[in-house]
Amino acid sequence: MAHLSVLVCIARNTDIPVCASRSPENESQIQKLRINNHKKMKEKQEIPFIDDINSLVEEFNDLYQNRLFIKQANKSKDNTRGVLSSLQRKLVLSKTGGLCHICGCELSEDNFHCDHIKPYSQEGTDEIDNFLPCCNFCNNYRWNYSPEEIQWILKLGVWLKTKIQSSEDIGLVAGTNFIKDEIERENRRKFPRKSYNKNITNINRLFPIKGKNKKGFVKTTHEEILRARGILGAYYQPLDIENKDFFKHKLFVISGESSISRQNIEALILKRGGVIKKTLSQKIDFLVIGNYYGFSKLIQVEELNIVKKNSVKIISQGDIIKAIDDGNYDVHND
Repeated sequence: MAHLSVLVCIARNTDIPVCASRSPENESQIQKLRINNHKKMKEKQEIPFIDDINSLVEEFNDLYQNRLFIKQANKSKDNTRGVLSSLQRKLVLSKTGGLCHICGCELSEDNFHCDHIKPYSQEGTDEIDNFLPCCNFCNNYRWNYSPEEIQWILKLGVWLKTKIQSSEDIGLVAGTNFIKDEIERENRRKFPRKSYNKNITNINRLFPIKGKNKKGFVKTTHEEILRARGILGAYYQPLDIENKDFFKHKLFVISGESSISRQNIEALILKRGGVIKKTLSQKIDFLVIGNYYGFSKLIQVEELNIVKKNSVKIISQGDIIKAIDDGNYDVHND
């Protein structure tokens, strides 16, 4: 990703018509604007701070218009594209140690693109110094954007990814529309691929803690989190929604927090014939965990299962909440 910083800046001036042809007059304008833009980027090395949505829209349109202007102005140059030899391609690949200069993935000699640092349509050359190795995906989406556009794309992308990852409303709305567009795009392929959907469980989003002390919660270490994931992977059991007797005559211990009260979770378990216990023992059937459950509880489950031969299972409060939200269970009415 660091190599994006070597991209050459594109001049910005919306007063110049997009369809302008290359001439001595506008050539001088281009050069002047480019020098000014280089100076601005060198001084700031960052995109501008914008606190108004209309200005943000205008900023993106300005960048787009300037990129088109440069592209149009360069159409009159010799469009004969150079072809790199096998030796030159190997030299390009060696520049980054065989890694994509954008995402850092590993490349092979027979499967990589030579990406123009300064886009060809933006006055870039086919000289070997203007190439870096790139994977097909990054080369496709890198397109011929200007440095400022790339910086905006990165900033917006990181922001939106965080919103989706944290399941915020704005992220879920944007993510849902993104998925819709992805499905339409995939269906346009000659041979559409099968979707890759993870076996989603709320367990994947849970974060254990060691316990409590006078100052509050004690965070688990990285090694303990890895151990917790291993225990969850071994003893997690999905909630059997179709089985209305899933809770009947079973003993449950609840640990951690969730988006609904523990009383509601307990009420559902009790209404379905389950029994709530306070502490883990060999008689317990299920540990029901939510966010920030005690790390020691997992260790106890592991130790009990050594004795009881995998008879203590772990279920997620989130699975119960989803079952309630989807109408599979009702806390108040049968």
